[in-house]
Amino acid sequence: MGNPILEGTCRFLEGNLMLGAVTMSAQFLKPFLPESNATVTIGPAAQIACPLNVEAGGVCMNGGTFGGKVSLLKTGAGNNTGNGNNVFSDSLSIVNNGTGYMVFSNSVRDIYNGVLSATTNSSGIVYLAHRGTNTEFNENIIVSSTSNGSIRFGASTGTSSLATGKTFIVGTSGFNSGSLNLSRFTQTGANPLSFTLGSGAILILGPALVLNGDVSINSEVYVLMERHLMEQFLLLKPEQQTMRVVGIMFIMLLLLLLIPEPAISCLRILPEMYLMMMLNLPVQDRD
Repeated sequence: MGNPILEGTCRFLEGNLMLGAVTMSAQFLKPFLPESNATVTIGPAAQIACPLNVEAGGVCMNGGTFGGKVSLLKTGAGNNTGNGNNVFSDSLSIVNNGTGYMVFSNSVRDIYNGVLSATTNSSGIVYLAHRGTNTEFNENIIVSSTSNGSIRFGASTGTSSLATGKTFIVGTSGFNSGSLNLSRFTQTGANPLSFTLGSGAILILGPALVLNGDVSINSEVYVLMERHLMEQFLLLKPEQQTMRVVGIMFIMLLLLLLIPEPAISCLRILPEMYLMMMLNLPVQDRD
């Protein structure tokens, strides 16, 4: 396909545009304006070599190979679940300006060979590496939040890894509110990692998190869902402990260390739920 897909003169305000097994070699895809209530579903088996720009009420990524830069902007209140099986060869920008969630890798892993930028500007959630096994992040990851939404890695059963030499970066707009959740995630190298979040944001690390490099965390509210992460923090010198802990959260975390393992799974969600409610953040999650 050598020509762009354009919105008709009567506009595509509702419904679902599905692009499965489509091949595009040139031009942008920009079918909707940001205020649209329509949903764009790409895949399975899409082959898009050109830059891809999607602005719609909802966006679902159900499988494809993408050779150019990809930009996805969600503006609607509905929830969108993408199955995964996507390979991004260049950079990917995900922006959720809506109140619904966006799920990536709900069943099959994704592979990110370019820089991934994920941003939430409303109460919506971006789920990455959600259920697929061994999602690969082979470039840097940029995260940003300007409202009370969240960006969640491995929130269900999905696993993922960050390539050697790559790191997390807070975007230029900052991560000033909402939550950043990092679970079932492995850093394959030993590159230093730094998480600097604003006073209204929550950082949640774990469960099943492996960080091999030195970690610097500057966040007023954080939750460590793993015993070894708590132990590492307690070993720091006082001047290195740049994080402040809410008293009740510290008690909950100590309980996680003292209670036998079978009961831990029942308690792990309590710190997150408490913090979400305390800061008026959405507590919805995908099973």
